[in-house]
Amino acid sequence: MTSLHQAPRHRYSDELFSNDSRSRLSVVMQGGVSQDTLSMVAIHCRHWRDIFPDAEIILSISTPDVIRGTHADGSTDDLTLAGPVRDRNLAKIALALIKTSCDKVVQAQGALPLPPIKTDSPGPNNGNLQISAAQAGLAAATGTHILRTRADLIFADDSFIGQWIDGNGLQRGDHQLLRKRVLISYLYTLNPYTFERMPYHYSDWFHFGLAEDVRALWDVPFVTLADATFYKTHPYAEYSNHQERLVLTKRAVEQHITFNALVKLNSEVSLDYHNDLSQRKKSIDVLCDNFIVCDLIKAKCIFDKYAMDFENPAKRLHCIPPEDWRTLTLSAPAEREAFLLEKGRIAREPVLAPFPRHYPGIALRTKIGRVERGTIIAHGKSGILVHGPYDILPRGSYTAIVEIIRIEGHGLINIHLTLEEGARKLASRQVFVKDCEGCNIEIDFDVQVESGKQFEVVVDVPAFQFAEIKDVTVVKREERAAPKSSMLLSPAMPPLKTIVGQKCELGLATSGRAGHLLFGPYIALDAGRYILRVNLPKVVSSGKAYLEVVGSKNRRCAPKYFITRQDCQNGFFEVPFLLKAMTEAVEFRIQADASADFVIGAIELRQY
Repeated sequence: MTSLHQAPRHRYSDELFSNDSRSRLSVVMQGGVSQDTLSMVAIHCRHWRDIFPDAEIILSISTPDVIRGTHADGSTDDLTLAGPVRDRNLAKIALALIKTSCDKVVQAQGALPLPPIKTDSPGPNNGNLQISAAQAGLAAATGTHILRTRADLIFADDSFIGQWIDGNGLQRGDHQLLRKRVLISYLYTLNPYTFERMPYHYSDWFHFGLAEDVRALWDVPFVTLADATFYKTHPYAEYSNHQERLVLTKRAVEQHITFNALVKLNSEVSLDYHNDLSQRKKSIDVLCDNFIVCDLIKAKCIFDKYAMDFENPAKRLHCIPPEDWRTLTLSAPAEREAFLLEKGRIAREPVLAPFPRHYPGIALRTKIGRVERGTIIAHGKSGILVHGPYDILPRGSYTAIVEIIRIEGHGLINIHLTLEEGARKLASRQVFVKDCEGCNIEIDFDVQVESGKQFEVVVDVPAFQFAEIKDVTVVKREERAAPKSSMLLSPAMPPLKTIVGQKCELGLATSGRAGHLLFGPYIALDAGRYILRVNLPKVVSSGKAYLEVVGSKNRRCAPKYFITRQDCQNGFFEVPFLLKAMTEAVEFRIQADASADFVIGAIELRQY
């Protein structure tokens, strides 16, 4: 089977499934097929065929709402639409695409939904439908390697195979139960030391690995009604927290699958109830030795239902992200618990989280835009482009860095930093839209209370053609390294110059004329982070004055900085800027209007 728009093959497929390797891939898609999902399932079937032209593609249907005519051997010859459908022509196209894309279509053994899993989640427990569909699809698979996945989840290419190859190159410990490690999602592979202490809760979104290993993980019985309603007749463990007391089932579906599979491989595996902590440490050792936690972003996973969670900082504490799995796997087993306990401590007390703190677009909010692949994008509207992350900051001195990827338009961007839902102001800054494309806007601020709650960065923009903000980072100012170098300049002496300024005892004074108060020194600077400090020893009025940092060919190195009344009261202002490469003829320009009445003192340039 081929496609006119066939996706390119990649080296991972060629490496693992070359003609000489005698390895073959089976892709098992499982899930319900209804009128609402028929088109999506068909398109996903074709996608897998495009990525893996030589693979065995199997669709395992859990609920036969719109397709009938399946056979035990998976033959697609007699597949037809079942009963009336809303758009029959579209449904016929979808069914034809399934038949030409799939080698086999099987119908899972019937299973009924069970009562809800949690008291705060009214939806039914479809665990048995999931188990039935997985078993039916795996029974039909003939490949040496299997990717078993939900029908509503795809990878854009085959790079997930590279993570499996790399993960299996790491040394394994004393808890090997599978022949090789199996690739699973980091969402929802829970960290049993944080919010929900649930050992053996490994994600069941997808499994990729050797066929015998993937089959072993689904060789499990159905969930019984007694287990599904366990906590309606049994008490919770005394140490159970609020989150753990929401659970109604004896074990979460993920735990039911993992526990029942692993106990067949090792009778010493134990999990008497969902937050049974007797093997919490062992569950991490088993995870490290038998699974690989997938980096969903690098694997180009597309799963719209949970897209907002991919880079959610809370989920990276609640679950075990790929970087933590690698740290744990490379650590001695005796060191793993301390690492996870620290994660749990931070989860319970966010104020203890280390710095710098990075908040990607997914961790922020927007009123006029949308989050798209980790950045916030908007166009054509004025209002709040970014607000959040509503974190807790301890007492200290900080710098907030807003990274703008692209912005087009005119007017001023207003950035405000606050605590307590805006009740406590920390700092603010205005920059022209045209001055800040592709640069970082840095704002210094201080938290003067013991625990600054609901820390928020608000970016308010005028109507513009397009804007994209990548993230916000908060660093501790006192943790900055000592300056690598510094330069002290006198504003009234070369290499600095003036057109409208007057020399005085304190430095360079305004003269009541508008124009270039200061310019120069036209020096070459290495790549790196800098801070320009301008002292203001005497101020009557700031008027309308601003500073620009530019390089050769008048390229801006930082947004235009307006001198404020607060700067005048402080007696100085600082402008941070970043040079991504060595820059010739760097110039500091201060432009002032006729109402400005102040004196510029010593100017210090520091590189960090």
